[in-house]
Amino acid sequence: MSKEIRQEILDFLLKESRDHGLAVVKDACNLFLKTGIRLGVDPTEPRRFKPSQIKKAWQRQKGRCNRCHEPLALDQAVGDHVIPWSQGGRSDDYNCAAIHSWCNSEKRDNDLMTDSKRTGNLFNETLPAEE
Repeated sequence: MSKEIRQEILDFLLKESRDHGLAVVKDACNLFLKTGIRLGVDPTEPRRFKPSQIKKAWQRQKGRCNRCHEPLALDQAVGDHVIPWSQGGRSDDYNCAAIHSWCNSEKRDNDLMTDSKRTGNLFNETLPAEE
């Protein structure tokens, strides 16, 4: 998020808290976070990865899960957001990792780096080559 957008949000929150009270602003912020509205991201952008994106990530990772590092069959691979969708991550090739569906369920909305600290599994940073 750019410095200008952060400042604009801060200015808005300060004005609203003066006009309506801090409790109203706090409730609005909580609603904003719960609804998954993400700043700077096109709201029409799809949340799920395309099969072609999952296949590219699977190939980059040499057929291994990017969470548990066990062998991963392509038909069992799901696309995972390296930077979680809930934290503003996009559904593009640069943010796609192929992992087992059960690994994805266990990881929940944590990013892979945070999850690796919790599980002890090292996170493999596998970025696509520049085109």
